[in-house]
Amino acid sequence: MSVPARLAQIRKFLGLSQKEMGKRVRVSGTTWQNYELENAAPNAHVLAHLSGEGFDMNWVLTGQGEMRKAGAAGKQETGFAELAPLELPRNQVGRHRRAHARPALPAPYARHGSGQAHDR
Repeated sequence: MSVPARLAQIRKFLGLSQKEMGKRVRVSGTTWQNYELENAAPNAHVLAHLSGEGFDMNWVLTGQGEMRKAGAAGKQETGFAELAPLELPRNQVGRHRRAHARPALPAPYARHGSGQAHDR
C-alpha cells in the first residue's frame, strides 16, 4: 500500500470527505485530493497534524507498524483544528498598530490648544 492509499485510509477511518479532511489539516480539499491521487506529497505541517491526532508516522510513510500510535486507539483527542480561537478583549485588538500610527510633530509645527498654528 502506498502513502496516498494510507492517507485515504486515514480519512475513511475518520469518516470524512476529502474536503472535510483538507479542512481538518488546514489545506484545501483539492490539495488533500491531490495527496490521495499522488499528484502532491503532504508537507511537514500536515504530517505533524496527523501525528498529533494519534496516527503513527512510521506507518503513514512506510506502511510498517500500526496505523494508530500505541495508546491512541479509542482515545478521542481534540486536534489542533478543533481548538477554539483565541478571544482578545476589544481594547487589545490592533494595539500594536495604533502605537506607531502617527509620529509626534516637532515643537515648531505642533498645534496648540486652540487648534490654530502658533504664530511666530
